[in-house]
Order: sequence, then structure tokens, then C-alpha cells
Amino acid sequence: GINEIFGYKTGVFVAFAGYSIFGVGAEVAGITVSKIIAKWFKGKELATAMGVQVALARIGSQAGYAVAIPLARAFGISTPVLLGLVLLLGGMIAFFVFAVMDKKLDKQMEAAAIAAGTEDEEEKFSFKDVKNILVNPGFWLIALLCVLFYSCVFPFQKFASELMIIKYGINENVAGTFAGLPALGALILTPVFGGFIDKRGKSASIMLLGSAMLICVHFIYAIPDINYWLVAIVLMIILGIAFSLVPSAMWPAVAKIFPVSQLGTAYALIFFIQNIGLWGIPTLIGWVLDAYCISGKKPDGTNMYDYTVPMCIFTGIACLSLIVALLLKKADKKYGYCLLYTSPSPRDRMMEIPEGKVSLLDAVPVRCGHITTEWEGECAVLAYPRFKYEWMRRFLLPKGMSPDIHVRLEEHGTAVWNLIDGHRTVREIISLLARHFGEEENYIPRVTAYVMQLRKDGFIQLTIRN
Repeated sequence: GINEIFGYKTGVFVAFAGYSIFGVGAEVAGITVSKIIAKWFKGKELATAMGVQVALARIGSQAGYAVAIPLARAFGISTPVLLGLVLLLGGMIAFFVFAVMDKKLDKQMEAAAIAAGTEDEEEKFSFKDVKNILVNPGFWLIALLCVLFYSCVFPFQKFASELMIIKYGINENVAGTFAGLPALGALILTPVFGGFIDKRGKSASIMLLGSAMLICVHFIYAIPDINYWLVAIVLMIILGIAFSLVPSAMWPAVAKIFPVSQLGTAYALIFFIQNIGLWGIPTLIGWVLDAYCISGKKPDGTNMYDYTVPMCIFTGIACLSLIVALLLKKADKKYGYCLLYTSPSPRDRMMEIPEGKVSLLDAVPVRCGHITTEWEGECAVLAYPRFKYEWMRRFLLPKGMSPDIHVRLEEHGTAVWNLIDGHRTVREIISLLARHFGEEENYIPRVTAYVMQLRKDGFIQLTIRN
């Protein structure tokens, strides 16, 4: 028979080819599942659903690591491969069952769209969608945060057990257990944090917190003089919390930034960029270890390493992730991604108003009577009294101070304010603003978020059309 293929032993080449095909399938499945969850749970408990999906994926990964080697030792290497095949067949059957359910949902959504007069053309792939995604600042910030965050976690876990043994003196029999704490934490906590995001929002802030925790973990690991075993375990627990915080906020955020028609493409591009990092960072760390970090030899002749420099690299990457998270929070305020809001976001939310429950898009914003409009050039300036009662203004207002507080609106805010006349619905205002915003893809969530903010600050009230 053939002993070699392209210079590799036949068995090695076949295993390599099979693993490559499996990897491609796994990526396609990951992208598809993310799009499916966003479609089914958009405007509902999206973060919780994605958190449960991540938890189930972690169960599968940990079960694979835990079961494969004992099965191979007990029954031969073909046994875990056969078990994997059976599980894949089970997944395929589950997909066929889901396809029937998804077809039913499509019909329901189509009927609802026709009833609402918002029927759209069938979604098709378009290179224009790719262009629209690539020019969206939110895409690059989410993609960079994804690659930086995961590059601080997955490559680190590859040598975490050895770090525990060499630096912290933890017994090799339990070092792997402690190194697996982040995955265990993600399994338990990701759905919990997803539920919190659905109820309280604050996605951008949660990503900031997770990135800051990541910096603390890697920075303390990098300090040579801190080598007490309990510190290592506590840091692993904190890493597990961070490993749950960021994904629980990051993946649902994609569904808020992009319309459903672009979600599959957006997730695919993010996965592509993520995999570049997950290839490049381990390669960099491996080179650094071999070039600068060899500290001795083990009894079996293999190298021992000092992990201070790699941990400093991870700390630097974590700092970059924090900067990106800050920029994402700033972009959210500028472009109206609604990352600070709960699920559903303002554009999908049913509003509780005195007249009853109504969709935000069908609500009529009305200017509050105590608000007056002044002008600075082409920008509106909203003025409202510092004190509610005349006697308060008379006795509490310092001499020379204006009795009103002034809020200057920028160009887009002025355009929205001018269209609030007490008769137009939010939907009609958005339609009239289409020409003003031109080619901007995300102006609709920006307008809805702005209307919500005006209501929160007391400049407008929401009512329904008589």
C-alpha cells in the first residue's frame, strides 16, 4: 500500500485531512447556530439563549477531553472516534428536526410581515452586505475584541497546567483540574450573565469589566515573586468569570449591530478574524518560549520554561482588549447600537404608556410643555427651568445665573427634534429622516435610542395616535 502522501505517513495525512474537514464543518456549524439563535430570539431573551448555547458547547468540549483518552486506553483508539461519529449523526438528525420547525417559523414571520405591511424580499447573499459590514465601525470593534479576548484565554490554557506545576508547585495530578476552572466557570456562569444582560442591559460595560479582569489575571501571573498556590487558583476562578462575562455580552451584541439579513455574513467574518488570532498568538508564544524562556531541563530531557514573558504578552493583549471595549462603548453612544439596553432593544420594545402597551415605532412623541426651543445657528438648543416652582427660583437661584438649563443638540438630534410635532409616530419620523441620514446603515437604531433618551430625560412624552 501507499506508505506516504506528500511526505507524510499515510495515517498521519488521513488524520490531518479528516481533522481539517471536521474543523471546516465545526466553523460552519458555529456560524449557523449563532445566526439561528439570533433569528429565533431577537427581541426576546437573546443573551440568555446564546449563553445556554455556549454552556452546552463547553459541556461538549469538556466531555470530549474527559472521555476520549480513557476510552482509547480501555478499548482502543477507534472507540472514541466511533462515539464521535454517533454524536455527529445525532446532531444531523436534530438538525433535520429543527429544519421543519424553522420552516414553520418562516411561514409565521412571513404572515406577520404581510399583516404589518412590511413584507421584505427573500434574503440572498450579496457582496453589498459584505461591504456594508466592513464599513461599519461596530464590526471591526467587535471583531478586534473577539480576537484579542480569546487570544488571551485559549492559548494561555494550553500551558496553564505546566504553569501551575512549575511556578506554583501544584501537584501535576490536580493541575489540569485547576487549569480547567475557566471552562467550568463559563459552563455555569455564561447563561447567568446572559440572563442579566437580557434583564438589565449594559453589554458594553460588561465587556469592559471582563477585559479589565483579564488584565488583572495575566498581570498577577506575570509577577515572578507571587508564587503561592492559592493565588493561582483564585486567578483561575476570576479568569472563569471574565471568560463568561465577555462572550455573554459580545455575541448577542452582533445581533444588535447588524440586521438579520447580514448576521450570517457578520458572524462568518468575525470567526475568520478570530481564527487568525488563535493561529498567530500561539505561534508567537511558542517562538518566544523557545527563544527566550528556557530555564532548564526536565528529567525526561524536555525543556522547562519561565512563563514571565508570555504572561507579559498576554497582559499587553488584554490591555488592547480593554481599549477596544472602551471604543465600542463610545461607538455605541455615537451610532446607536443599543448595547446598553435590555432585550428587546428600544427599536423592538413594547412601550408602557398611559394609554396602554404599544410598539415604540407606533408611539407618538410629544414635546413636554416646560421645554422651549432656542437656536444656535442651525442647531436647536433645548431650555428647561432649573426649578419647578417660582418661589424656588426666587430664593434659591444665585444672582446672575440663568433660570434655565440649556442643552445643545447636534445636527442629527436637531433633525429628530424638528420632526417631533405631537402627530407623527416614531416610524414616520424614521421614514422622513431617510434622506437626512443618506447611506448610513444604522440610523434607525440611532433614532429609536435617541427618542428613548429624550423620554428618559423628560424632554418628551410618548402617547398613541387618536
